[in-house]
Amino acid sequence: MEHRTHVMILGVVFIAVIATIALTSSFQLVTEPSGYFRIAERTEPQASVCFDTDSGANQFVRGATRYLNWSFLDDCSTITSEAGNLSILYEGYCASADRPTIVQFNCSSGCEDGACIR
Repeated sequence: MEHRTHVMILGVVFIAVIATIALTSSFQLVTEPSGYFRIAERTEPQASVCFDTDSGANQFVRGATRYLNWSFLDDCSTITSEAGNLSILYEGYCASADRPTIVQFNCSSGCEDGACIR
């Protein structure tokens, strides 16, 4: 019985530590329009106008998109399939003054440092 009590206490402490880390972390899980989840950095609340450093859905320039406490840095990903590797860019931009959006581009020449290679 004593062993079971110790295990329960350790479980509660573990959950409390994880919750504390999640609440104080500078990152958050955000949902993309496509339904996927990505990690985005939390920022201090900004003006209620969306801002994109690369001026829109610019697949050849790495940018950051910010709106309120949401921030997204353009990011590359590689998908491997039987047909080969596919380079995907997740590009953030402002669809409107109050609507940040993330779209995917297929980078035919590859993707590096958050931008498609020309």
